[in-house]
Amino acid sequence: MPRWKYLSYRGDPNIKGLEEWFIDLSDKVRGIAGVPLIVTSGLRKSTSKIGVKNSAHEKGVAIDARSTSSFTHYRFVLALIRNGIKRIGIYVKPFPCQHCKKLITEVKLRPSHIHFDKSKDHPQEVLWVGVSK
Repeated sequence: MPRWKYLSYRGDPNIKGLEEWFIDLSDKVRGIAGVPLIVTSGLRKSTSKIGVKNSAHEKGVAIDARSTSSFTHYRFVLALIRNGIKRIGIYVKPFPCQHCKKLITEVKLRPSHIHFDKSKDHPQEVLWVGVSK
């Protein structure tokens, strides 16, 4: 019987290299959230090229997961907080408004992904919002 119900080394190369206790926790969060956890980034060898120093991704205790709706964002944030995750980033992606007839281009935002980690080296009890590229 597989160790994890929802996550797998075999099925997702982004899971490889993450700390096993963090995968255990992420699998539990996914089950509670009740929506798919589509991991887009897990362990990274170096994040200094993108301007992040001492990243939780480098330590194998961070995941970026695709989120396609505000409902998915909500379900994950609720499950993360209930399971002791104290570092959560919510990212949105801009897209042009198709229905706007204004001279100024209006930009709307749609959910993109959620970052969560268990870093002990960074500030705790933080929730931030960012814009995906």
